[in-house]
Parts: sequence; structure tokens; C-alpha cells
Amino acid sequence: MHANLRLRIVLGFGVGLALIMIAILGFHLGGPAFLLLGLYLGTADALIGGIIVLVSVALPIRSEEDAEPWLSHERFAWILIGLGCLMWGIGDCIWHYYQALGQSPFPSLADIGYSSLPPLIFLGLLLQPSPGSGRSRLMLLLDSLIAMGSLFAIAWYFLLGPLALASVEDPLSKFLGLYYPTSDIPLLTCVVLLLLRSRGRVYQATARRISLIVVGLGLCFFVTSDILYNMLQNAGTYVAGTLISAGWPCGIMIIGLGAYLRRFLPATSAALIEQRVRRRTKRVIFGPEQLVPYLLLGILFVVLVLDTLSSDKGQLALRPVLLFATIGVVGLVVVRQILTIRVNAGLYLEAHSQRQYFEALMNVCPVAVASTTKPDRCGTPGGSGGGGRWKGRLFWTVFGYYRTQAGNGSHRASPGCR
Repeated sequence: MHANLRLRIVLGFGVGLALIMIAILGFHLGGPAFLLLGLYLGTADALIGGIIVLVSVALPIRSEEDAEPWLSHERFAWILIGLGCLMWGIGDCIWHYYQALGQSPFPSLADIGYSSLPPLIFLGLLLQPSPGSGRSRLMLLLDSLIAMGSLFAIAWYFLLGPLALASVEDPLSKFLGLYYPTSDIPLLTCVVLLLLRSRGRVYQATARRISLIVVGLGLCFFVTSDILYNMLQNAGTYVAGTLISAGWPCGIMIIGLGAYLRRFLPATSAALIEQRVRRRTKRVIFGPEQLVPYLLLGILFVVLVLDTLSSDKGQLALRPVLLFATIGVVGLVVVRQILTIRVNAGLYLEAHSQRQYFEALMNVCPVAVASTTKPDRCGTPGGSGGGGRWKGRLFWTVFGYYRTQAGNGSHRASPGCR
């Protein structure tokens, strides 16, 4: 309880810093004199967010504590997420040190911290508990690849292609210039992945479900700032000290909140999880979250049409990559539909075999299947009909049917089923 209280105080302190930072950078509170303070508060917020993630994961769950237990690699996955947030904060510290010296080197040591966040968070989210069986995992992987391919092609048209065609003398600078906007694509894919995973039984636990939704929200803040920064930087119109600068630390702080909720929200009972699973199975199987990859595919087709109709030489240079990316995404969609057809065929065969079984059972003893309320006409020799003994006689009848079928190869019932 004391650790929870201390961490809650740190979390509240970080949220307070974030609000002050937004007031300074977004609403220009204090004027230009407070601009540098707002940037420093953002760095502090990023460090606090990363520390909250690591501390929340490191605190052991006591026996008397009602907390959701960790599954498989879940704890290690959260450690990777926390390290990614912390590394970004360290990189921001190094960058502000260069700024204090009047320098703006690129690349620099700050890029080690900045570039560490995307792969660490991406790997951490991939290592989260699997939401279902092998078949559902395969479908989830295909949906994620469809979303990632569509996002890559769209980003290539708007940002990555022009950056790749730009001439930069330093190869490392060109690599990092392409790496940062490209790394936003896996992070956006993670948001889609979190939406798709929310349907699984594992994520019906309140702590696990809410925490990953909060992490997805934090990633949206972070990636939005990153995309706007790259677009404005590419156009030469970026100005530091705006709401774009506040998006990165706010996103990391929200991720820290997600880790805190994962650790300290109470455990969900097995009965409640089962109730939620049954409720979800009654809904439409193809939910709105599963539409996201196909909406991105639709946007990709619009982008491809715009590129095809354009006569600009720069767009002509982008066309081969855009075309091959679209073909790859369409191929993934075709593979997914083939797998869906195979799954549906398997379900049809299973339903057909069950129907044949019940038809055979009806031929053997129709009263046993037709009604469980009437007096039995299908009992053991010498038995009297009655609803009180029906379950036992029905079990005996089914058992007898299976026994004679397995032993004699016939479909007649045991003696006594008239």
C-alpha cells in the first residue's frame, strides 16, 4: 500500500508537470521567457513516465494483494516498454545539453536514446500475452501485416519517398532521417494490434484490457507529434516549443499511467471473464476494430490512383515502390481470405458431422431427442417412465448407442430402447 501511494504521488506530480508544459507550449503561458522551461518540463515528464513503468513492473505482488497476475512474458514485455520510454527521455536530456551549448548536431548521441524507443516498445507489445489459439494468432498477424503494409505505402507517398529522393551527403544522416518516420509505422501498427487483441479472452481482464488501451492512446499522442514534426521538418517550417513538442512527453506519461493501471487495478474474477466472453460471442464476429486494416487498404488504393494520375516526375519516381507495396498488401488480403474460407469449410464439416450424429440418434431413440418433458418410452428394461430419471436414462441410451456402434458396427440401440 505504501509503494502504491508513493507511486501515485509521483504519477500525480508527472501529470501536473504535463499540464504546466501544455499551458506553456500550447497557450504560451508566461511568454517566450517560459518557453525553455516548458521544454525542460517535457524532458522531466518523459523520464518520470519511463520510471513509473519500470517501478510498477518491479514491485512484487504480495499474497494478500488483489492484483491481476502476470502471464508468461508479460512482465518482461512491460520492462522493454519502460526502457524505451526511459531511453527517449535520456536522449532528450542529451539534446537539451547540446542546445545549452548552442549546438544542434545531427546525428548525435541524443539519437541513440531517441532511436531506441520504437523497437523496444514494438517488441514489448509483441511479447504481450497471446489473445487466442494458433488460428486466431495467424489471423491477427495477417491483419497486422495488412495494416503495416498499407501504412508504409501511404507514408511512402506523403513523406518517406520525398525524403529518400532528397540528396544528403552524410549516409548516417540520411539513414536516421528515414528511420524516424519509418519507425512510426510499426508504432501505428501496434495501435491496430491492440484494437484487434482486445477481443481475446486474456484481454477480458480489466487490468490488462484498460492498461493496453491507455498505452495505445499514449502511442497515438507520440506518433502524431512525430509525424507532424517530420512533415514540417521536411517542409522547413518546423518551430520548436509548440504543442508538437508536448506530444512526445505526454504520450510517454500516458504509457506510464497504463503501466500503473496494469499493476494496481484489481484482478477480474473468472466468472466475470466468462460472462464477458459469452457477451462478445453474441455480437457480430467482424467487429469495427477489424475494419481498420481494410480502411487503410482503401486509403492506399486512393493514394495509388492519385499517384497514377499524376504527371509530376517526382511522383513517377515514387510509383514503383508504391505499386509493389500495394501488390504485397493485396496478396496478404488474398491469403487471409483463403484461410478464412478454409476455416469456414472446417466449421461447416464439423456442424454437418454433428447433424449426422443427432439424426442417427433420432433414428435410434427419437423420444430421447425430441422431448425431455414427456414420460420416457426409452428406458432400461422394466423401468417406469418419469422426468426424475430422464437424465440417467438419456446418458445410458447414448452410451449404449456408442457401445453397439463401436462394437458391432451397427446403428441399433442397446436392448430396452423400443
